[in-house]
Amino acid sequence: MLDSPPTIPLGPFELVVRVASGGMGEIWEGYHRAAQMPVAVKVMTGEHVRDPEYHADFRREVEAVAALNHPGIIMVFDYGVIDRDSARASAGQLVAGCPYLVMEYASRGSLDDLAPPFGWYDFKRIVIALLGALGHAHSRGLIHLDIKPGNVLLGSREEPRPRLKLTDFGIAHALDLHRPTVGNASPHGTVEQARGTPWYMSPEQLCGRWRDYGPWSDLYALGVLCWELATGNRPFDGESARAIGFKHLEAALPEFDPFIDVPIGLRGWLTTLMGKKPPERFQRASDAMAAFIAMGDPDEITTHVGPAPEPVDPSASQLTARILDISRPPDERGQTVITSLERIKGRDERTPPAAIRDGWPVCPAEEPPPPPKLSGVGLGLFNLRTIPFIGRARERRLLWSALHEVYRSGRPQAIVLRGPSGMGKSRLARWLCERSHEAGASTVLRARHEPLVGPGSGLPRMFAEHFRCVGLHPWAARPRLTKILGQLGVHDVATIEETVEFLQLAEEAEEAEEARREGFKEFQEQDTPRPGDDAPEAARSGTYDARPADRVRLVTRLLRHLGRPRPVLVFLDDVHHGLDTLSLVRAALTRGRSEPGGDPVLYVLTVTDEELAQRPAEAAELTALCTLDVVRVWELGPLDVREADALISHMLPLEPELHRRLVARAGGNPLFACQLVADWVSRGALQPSPEGFALVTGATIDIPDDLYAVWTDRIARLLHGVAARRVLELAAALGREFAESQLAAVCEQAGIPYDRDLLPEMARARLLTAAGTTWSFVHPMIRESLERSAREAGRWERLNLICARLLDQPGADARRVAERRAAHLLAAGALEDAVEEFLLAAEHRHRSGEPGQAIRLLELREQTLRELGVPEDDLRWGRGWVLAANAALRRGDFESATALAERAVEVSERVGNDHTRAKALDALAFVARRAGDLAGSLRHSQAALALHEELDDPGGRASALLNLGHTKRSAGDSDEATDLFGQARELFATLSDEAGEGRCLLALGHAAADGGDLERARKAYRRARELFTRVGNSFLVLACDSGIARLDADDAARDQRNTTKTRS
Repeated sequence: MLDSPPTIPLGPFELVVRVASGGMGEIWEGYHRAAQMPVAVKVMTGEHVRDPEYHADFRREVEAVAALNHPGIIMVFDYGVIDRDSARASAGQLVAGCPYLVMEYASRGSLDDLAPPFGWYDFKRIVIALLGALGHAHSRGLIHLDIKPGNVLLGSREEPRPRLKLTDFGIAHALDLHRPTVGNASPHGTVEQARGTPWYMSPEQLCGRWRDYGPWSDLYALGVLCWELATGNRPFDGESARAIGFKHLEAALPEFDPFIDVPIGLRGWLTTLMGKKPPERFQRASDAMAAFIAMGDPDEITTHVGPAPEPVDPSASQLTARILDISRPPDERGQTVITSLERIKGRDERTPPAAIRDGWPVCPAEEPPPPPKLSGVGLGLFNLRTIPFIGRARERRLLWSALHEVYRSGRPQAIVLRGPSGMGKSRLARWLCERSHEAGASTVLRARHEPLVGPGSGLPRMFAEHFRCVGLHPWAARPRLTKILGQLGVHDVATIEETVEFLQLAEEAEEAEEARREGFKEFQEQDTPRPGDDAPEAARSGTYDARPADRVRLVTRLLRHLGRPRPVLVFLDDVHHGLDTLSLVRAALTRGRSEPGGDPVLYVLTVTDEELAQRPAEAAELTALCTLDVVRVWELGPLDVREADALISHMLPLEPELHRRLVARAGGNPLFACQLVADWVSRGALQPSPEGFALVTGATIDIPDDLYAVWTDRIARLLHGVAARRVLELAAALGREFAESQLAAVCEQAGIPYDRDLLPEMARARLLTAAGTTWSFVHPMIRESLERSAREAGRWERLNLICARLLDQPGADARRVAERRAAHLLAAGALEDAVEEFLLAAEHRHRSGEPGQAIRLLELREQTLRELGVPEDDLRWGRGWVLAANAALRRGDFESATALAERAVEVSERVGNDHTRAKALDALAFVARRAGDLAGSLRHSQAALALHEELDDPGGRASALLNLGHTKRSAGDSDEATDLFGQARELFATLSDEAGEGRCLLALGHAAADGGDLERARKAYRRARELFTRVGNSFLVLACDSGIARLDADDAARDQRNTTKTRS
């Protein structure tokens, strides 16, 4: 009997034989030593070991597959690096330090090995399995980008999971990235170097247009694969990648000649999958699945229709390459082909193909049962795996029912998930987001909120991420949004401009400045005219000036259009930090229930009780929201013992006593349990045992009392050296979310060496997460733990002073960074400077349609003034009260607005500051008019006008005249109002204030319409519209359009009356 070949030990596995070599290394067949279960081991080898980009690809594949849990996606068991013993035992075949990945074994090879004859039902099983796997990956924000026969493995009935498996996520694209996924992307962040297998790549992938990647990109590749399975030939071929690419972009599909029986509609289905532009394709795997199943089976089934074709060279399918490097001389590599492919124009956008559905989709099946337990396996992947969702069965059923009700009624609803920290509120909301996306039951949007405004928070960022506009300057965002909103049915320029301005609130000042600089390059490359002096002011400055009602109208309109194909699920996380978001949701729900047509939107809000207790304004707004009959509040408490036991069992198999201690100490808090086990794994405190992982021999572990202690211990063990701790403390000072460039800059100012490997290391330990160049702490408590340690060591003030200085750089937009500077200055103890920054930040929030946040900032400013001991006759109090009065007015709180303005008048009179007094009188006049007190408004306006004249303040005088004119018009004196509006317009014109002149013209239009002079009114509206368009105030452009529409309606009504009289 022949001896078995020698094996190579690798931890708990044995490697038997190398079975393949691929793009990033080798595949070995092996088995788990104790369970005798076959496995496949992927090892990076050769030149790739020294290539950072291939290391990134390998790491990306590990992270992508470990986070997925679906029977149609390859399962990974372990991850690590080749140790010296294994390298020595391999006799030179393996190299110490090379990363490896252990996966389940597929004994039947790949689809490349599937030779005809086969029939329709084989084809059908393959399609349904692949669509299910893609739907799961897409719902978790992952696009594969390399779908091809060689990456679809075939299992046998003897294997633990006997079915088709999608593999090789090495170039997968995460949709939450806001920068290109490869190192040599174009500088303006819109085009990357194309990578993939040319025969199966979508047009946008061939062009490297990464902002256009989506589920439709993988569905295009699936269409090519299905065409090949049905006909034996790929639809497009050529002598080079470039030739193939041009066919994908330009050529029509060839004649469809299947060699198996297929339904009549299959070619049409494949044609939709392979539309040249994303909107022409199915938008979700579930849409494609519904349409595929609706086709039914062919009437007759035979083995095959025609002769089986010659097999396609499988090596072509195995080739994944940087497309621009294929069949081209070295001196031609680079951007040239990307640009030439990108500039092919000429096709009209079409409405996205509608899914063929029969009623409401069912909720996708829960996560499959866990894989066979292999002793000693899984520590290397613990921080990468997505822990299955355990428990909350009732809440999940109710969430799905609520989304169904929104679908059925077409009306908005809201669910508030609240409870103590660590109970899984956000995880439950994410469950609904993922499941509904996978089923095609919703369009998902998510907004995060934090106490310190960062680059990734709020509703503007939510829409910027959805439309893939993060990092784009308005010049680049405008054409993109014009295209996307046009596909949704939004074609009016004013709404598009309004959306552009709104999304710019999501940009950090530094990001916006970089986008501005690089925007010119992008426009030059795309032959787009560069904006000049005639461009809208909003395009030059990023100005956004809106009332809360304007913001509500814009957001609800966008959501309504997004909800046409399917309901919209809006996940609003940590709204205890989102005062104006809460106000907007309340207004949107009230509006959506009363307006015809409805908004099919489900808002899911998460609130942490401890945080809400410290924010009375948010608590009051949440209470008001919860009084609506379309809002339900669910309190999430601890998991019960059975659920907690199951959760810990799914995390990692622990020996019984350690498992029991952890269940008891976690107290049903899932976050506590997860983080404690992660800490044990990261510190190497666990070792394999026959009953599960146990403590390392001789080790003892005191289970901490709370989550702060868990994270403090974890951070202390992970950080090596003082510098690393200082870097993370600076990151904590920047906020829960921060840009890596900012962190590097503050480290430089602080004289602390910045190690670029630190953040990825913290991400691997599940303390940080990345979205492009933006990083965030996975939980607020991690940042707070770092803050605690820095405070206790007396470093917190200095760290915040450094952050404040960073934001005070030349060229920065002071308004956009004022709120963050104020918070840093306050934490640094620089109270005098913080007072001024709070006022500037409040003005910016007020102008941006967030009066609630403006009032909150002004309250912080008042606390700071009190801490400084500033007496109330100091003018700094009066300036804040004037702004607070205007903000309260925008919120409809007339009583508070009047009281604040009167206090400002009183203080300014006492100290003799006529400038502040005049502004306060302006505010009082406006409040009085809105409250219906025309006599009081007239009195205050005249007093304010007199003061502005004494001060020789033409701008103030113009505003007072305009205000006085509105009061006169409200009193029915149109003639005098027209005269006052005219005077104000002349003053604004001498000041070159086009926005002020436009407001006067708008008022003149209203006055002329009141008097029946429709032609004069129309001229005023049109001229005002021109001015508002030039300064970029899209809200007042809409006001002009509304005025013109009313005049047109009056003309039409008059014509109808005249026609009726003539006939009679």
